[in-house]
Amino acid sequence: ISAPGSTARWTEQADALRTLMGGLGAPWYPVPGNSEFAGDGPDAPRAALYTRTLGPRRYAFDHRFALVIAIDTHDGGPARVSDDQAAWIGETLAHSDAKQVLVFAHADLWNTDPSAWERAHAVLAGDGRPVTVFASANRTYRDDGTRGSVSYYTLGPVDGRAPGANTDSYSWPHITLVRVRPGSVSPVVIPTAPEADRVGVLPAAWQTGAEVDRLRGLGAGGWVAVTGSVRGDIGGPLAGSIHVELTNPTDRPLPYTVACASGIGAAFSPERVDGTLEPGAVFAWDVAVSGGSLSTQRPLDHVRVSVRSQMDNGEVARFVEHVSVPIRPRIDASLAAASTDPGMGGALRLDGRSAIETDIALPGAFTLEAWVLAKRPRERAAVVSALDADAGTDGAGIFWEYTGVGDPVPAGLIVAGGQPVVVRARDAWAWDDWGHLALTCDGERARLFINGELVDEQPVGAPISAPALPLIIGASPRAASRPEAWFAGQIDEVRLSEGARYGAPFTPTRTLARDGTTLMLFHFDQEGAPAGADDSGREHHGWTIGKPARVPLASP
Repeated sequence: ISAPGSTARWTEQADALRTLMGGLGAPWYPVPGNSEFAGDGPDAPRAALYTRTLGPRRYAFDHRFALVIAIDTHDGGPARVSDDQAAWIGETLAHSDAKQVLVFAHADLWNTDPSAWERAHAVLAGDGRPVTVFASANRTYRDDGTRGSVSYYTLGPVDGRAPGANTDSYSWPHITLVRVRPGSVSPVVIPTAPEADRVGVLPAAWQTGAEVDRLRGLGAGGWVAVTGSVRGDIGGPLAGSIHVELTNPTDRPLPYTVACASGIGAAFSPERVDGTLEPGAVFAWDVAVSGGSLSTQRPLDHVRVSVRSQMDNGEVARFVEHVSVPIRPRIDASLAAASTDPGMGGALRLDGRSAIETDIALPGAFTLEAWVLAKRPRERAAVVSALDADAGTDGAGIFWEYTGVGDPVPAGLIVAGGQPVVVRARDAWAWDDWGHLALTCDGERARLFINGELVDEQPVGAPISAPALPLIIGASPRAASRPEAWFAGQIDEVRLSEGARYGAPFTPTRTLARDGTTLMLFHFDQEGAPAGADDSGREHHGWTIGKPARVPLASP
């Protein structure tokens, strides 16, 4: 269940889950994870909502010769097992005469944060009975062996995408059945997809944690780098070159195929190369790019690299990495400039399916601001965002957030050092008026300003590390799918600056100016100009998604 900021949507998903599982005609027992509590806050208590809708966050019961324990690895915040919950586990063990213990959790903390799990392990191992612990948050089949009397497994996802989103190994729907017999526990993977829909392979044997870590390194990507300079005018051909580097981060040879493809008719020379990369080696390749016809939408030109890794169980896992070719449009500076006539200004109109996407990265300290004339959204909507709230990676954005009571309010969401911070307004927004929103972060505190007034500030534990996602005006990016949280209304004067411009109340100017700290600036003033024309002087021009439109500036 994942519906940050929308209690109605969360409840709708929970009801759908109960209906689906109720069709089994047998008891079923949910285990809570981080998604169920995303967007939690004083006005939207997800923990209470979960308990009221789905049941307790931790529980236990005896079944024949086994004790089943479900725990909450997001007990009160970041992934962990609190001292209170560890004590509860100990008391539960003490009150059961079962011969075996099965523990189900969301996060495999013994891999991701051993210090957060050590207390729970000490309690389980100290009991002396055989214990088997299962988790699934890492979405990867792995057998982490036995420590003392405690055995550890991580389950794969039912949609089969493991160990990485860019591999086709294991990619078909299935369920995992845990067979429990006196003295033994055996997890078994059962395919549920028709033969024709099966791609890749399911594991013939559970992999050790060491091998899974090697495969996850490939599945996580980052072993392909594409650099270079490819430019083109809107409506004109591309010209330039790229440099491709492929690194083998594993301890065994990797057969590879590198191929280039264009969605706008551009030519690559050379276009493809095959070979085998030895452990630790680097393959470098220079490619000339020419031709095609560039539009205002992001071209789908990319470098596709496929590698095949031999597994210890005899199977071969294939990993595919797609890396975009770095293409930047050329736009005349006059088309990006602010209007010198106050009556001839423009704004960007978005219909809830359109946006502007840029490739700029947020600095560790920043100011993100815009003028907004919004339509009331039905659920969370992004004014400007470089944040995938579900992925948990660093980023930030300005949103309309539902708190569970009344209309949505403006809010700044920041994830810094992996920790979420929310600053939000308390008063209702004036939907028929233009208003100025500014989100600042100086590496220590996040602040939200509305029309120059400071409405909220919260401490930030660390500066933001550069997010790998684009910054989008009118939506929020997703790491593995299309953007979400679409905005409907008008946006004007969008500026990203390095450092926190505002620390105290101020009077916002209707036309924002550029200076030495300006990283991106959109005026949307010049009729006939591409919607993504950047006036920062740094050529961070944006690509259009859907059909954003430049319109004459509406009066309040």
